[in-house]
Amino acid sequence: RKKPHSSPAPINNPTAAADRHINNKENKNKNNQSTIANDSRSNKLHSPTAMHSATHSTFRQPRNLDLFANISFLLTGFKDREQKDQLARIIRKHAGKIASSITEFRDALKLPASSKNDINNNSNDNNNNNNTHTHTHTHNASRDRDSLLSSTSSISSSSQELTKSNLRICIAHHPVTTEKSLYALARGLLPLRPKWVKDCLSEWKLLDAHHYMLPVKGSSSGLRRSIKERKGLLPLPEDKRLLAGTWVRLVGDSKFLEVWTILVEEAGAKVARKLSRRCKYAIVQPNYEPAEGFGELASSWGVRIVSTAWFRRALAKLDLNVSAA
Repeated sequence: RKKPHSSPAPINNPTAAADRHINNKENKNKNNQSTIANDSRSNKLHSPTAMHSATHSTFRQPRNLDLFANISFLLTGFKDREQKDQLARIIRKHAGKIASSITEFRDALKLPASSKNDINNNSNDNNNNNNTHTHTHTHNASRDRDSLLSSTSSISSSSQELTKSNLRICIAHHPVTTEKSLYALARGLLPLRPKWVKDCLSEWKLLDAHHYMLPVKGSSSGLRRSIKERKGLLPLPEDKRLLAGTWVRLVGDSKFLEVWTILVEEAGAKVARKLSRRCKYAIVQPNYEPAEGFGELASSWGVRIVSTAWFRRALAKLDLNVSAA
């Protein structure tokens, strides 16, 4: 009967034993190094920085799609129609409103009567002025620039709440004199560059806008300083605006009256439906002929007849004593 197979007895070889010992030691060192490397990777993955990065890479912060909610924008001065339309799409995408005209800010506009009524009702005005003058809010039209600047320079950004509901922002591609830019001036503001919109979206917040103001010809340093204090966004309080409390008579066609009633009221004025002694200024539409005798009547009542160009310069300089031409 055959004997079961058995392994041969190990040969007592000192060199082979030494080699096996070295190999075992190298394998043990490799295992230790692998364990250390794995532990290091694990620590990095579970560190606060790594966990924060992993969380933000997987769950990105939601973008504020309502950044411009309840803010009205006036876009003007764009020669490239596509550029203007693209900016309008961006604003609407983030809940902003685009106003095609300043007349959209007035639901029901009560227009002044024709200047012919000023002459026809001259005798009535003479009889009624003494009765109405005592309870009419009057305004010192000779207020100079220094006194006006002293009243506006004290207005800080904290004097009004930065709420979106009172923001009407004019964006202009380049400096222009349009109804929309005049509307911003009447509110004590300057048009902003389109870059303000893009930078707000990059930061996901409404940025201080005074760095983005477009220059307006003849604008005073006092106006720019006042705008900076209001972060370039907040309008002047109504009682601090250039024509606050002043009665103004507008003379022109129906379209002129529609637009300019809004502009002068935004500047703080009250629009008279007919010429009277309480009026301080009569703003006449360019190339428009008032009714015969209007100039003489205004002069006799001390009403200063001025042009639309006067209105622009006065707003830019915050000075009512600029040339009337």
